[in-house]
Amino acid sequence: LGLPAIADLGRAADLPRGAEIAFILATPDLDARAQAVGVDAPPNLRLIDRMANASGLVAPPVLRRELPSGHSGFARAVKAALQLMSEGVTQACIVGGVDTFCDLLAVDMLCAAGRLKTGDNAVGLMPGEAAAFVLVEKPEFARQRKAPILARIAGVAIADERRTRDEVPVGDGIFSALEQLVDAAGPLPLRDTFYVLDRNGEAVRANDWGHCLQRLATRMPSALPSAEWDPATSFGDTGAASGAIGTLIVVRAFARAYGPGRS
Repeated sequence: LGLPAIADLGRAADLPRGAEIAFILATPDLDARAQAVGVDAPPNLRLIDRMANASGLVAPPVLRRELPSGHSGFARAVKAALQLMSEGVTQACIVGGVDTFCDLLAVDMLCAAGRLKTGDNAVGLMPGEAAAFVLVEKPEFARQRKAPILARIAGVAIADERRTRDEVPVGDGIFSALEQLVDAAGPLPLRDTFYVLDRNGEAVRANDWGHCLQRLATRMPSALPSAEWDPATSFGDTGAASGAIGTLIVVRAFARAYGPGRS
């Protein structure tokens, strides 16, 4: 699943042959999935090593990071890439995610938890699978190789959700992350920001976002959305790949001038 996506990035980014770059991959938390259905987790296959070796990437093992963090993995991967570049460890980094909810382990986990969208459960999720990657590089490196710069990263924010899945969602984690992002990137244009979300049909995700909107309305109205897009409607829940997919959707929307907002 991941190799064609890596190959597509290599062609699109026109990476110089032999360039040494970092490779950071967001993957699913297989231990959590296995625990949910009471089975042993599959062995750690070091997916990143298999993908790097098979694709021919010049990414030394010391510059490879695999982050089994699920939906938040891509944000964590981008943050790690920015850290590596700020420390002068590398000039560029391939960052992405790969995941599937279509294998037996994932489907069993979803069924056992009552999370699948079925005829009897209208608020479940549709399983999806995907791999998506972006090239994050220093501006001077991109200019040196005359590569088009499609987007600039103004900030990355991550917040931990303290509640358990059985507790009522109140939007704490999302709102905290947005506060951090606005602090890092500066004020957002009033009601001119569109959001690409990872809502997947489950009530818990929708409720979490709804409570966050209430907080935005009273405490940070400039961040209220001008539009909301949900890739899971078309692709299903893509887990650890969802962040990369959302990022690519946003970049293309700006590049082709059909995004419903300035940020």
